[in-house]
Formats: sequence, structure tokens, C-alpha cells
Amino acid sequence: MIACVFPFLLPYFIPVILMANMTSTGKEFGIPQVSPFEVGLYNFTSWGLLLAVLITVIFGVDSTKEKQENDER
Repeated sequence: MIACVFPFLLPYFIPVILMANMTSTGKEFGIPQVSPFEVGLYNFTSWGLLLAVLITVIFGVDSTKEKQENDER
């Protein structure tokens, strides 16, 4: 989660800054420059992974309880 979510969402990490800087080369073609905040805001893959991790943490499966039930059988 640390490697795939936070560096691509928060505006002060290198991947987001590099993605935002790549849009500055398109000014002569009429492509608007994107800020690092906007890059992180529209990175749906990282947001989806963060949502999946939060759901797993909140409603997580207790694997020890399942193992105990299987051992009792």
C-alpha cells in the first residue's frame, strides 16, 4: 500500500511531480498544465486500492478464528 497508493496521491512525491511536469511541455499544442494536486486527485487506480485496503482493514477477516473452527472439526 505504501508503494502503490501514497506516492501517487500526495502532491509532494516524485511520481506526481513528474506527471505534472510532463504536461508543461504541451503548452505549445494547447494542452493545459496540470498541477500535482490534480494528478493525485484523478488517479483512480490508487484511490481504488486505498478503498480496498480500508474496507479490508475495517471489515477484515480474522484468519485465526477460521483456523480454530477448522481444527475443531
